[in-house]
Amino acid sequence: TREETVYIAVKLYTLRKGVSLERLRPSKNIHLSDAAQIKPTYYKSVQMAVDLNLIEPDTSGRIMPTTVESKENSLEMLVKVLKLSGEF
Repeated sequence: TREETVYIAVKLYTLRKGVSLERLRPSKNIHLSDAAQIKPTYYKSVQMAVDLNLIEPDTSGRIMPTTVESKENSLEMLVKVLKLSGEF
C-alpha cells in the first residue's frame, strides 16, 4: 500500500541521515483529509513524507494511504530520498 511504501522511504531517509523517526518533526502543519484511514504505525511517516515532498496530497488533501503504490511511484520516492540524503 501507499502508506507502507512511504514508511519504507522515510525509514531509508532516517537511516541515511542518522536520525530516528521519533526525533523528526514536520516543518509545517500538515492536514490530510483522509488521515483517519492511515494506520497509526504509518502516520508519522506519512506526515514526514508530505513534509519532505516525497508524496503530495491531491487537491482534496487526500493521499489515499490504502491504495497500491505503483513500482514507478515507489522508485521515484526512493530516488527523492537518495537525493535528499546527498546520494545523487
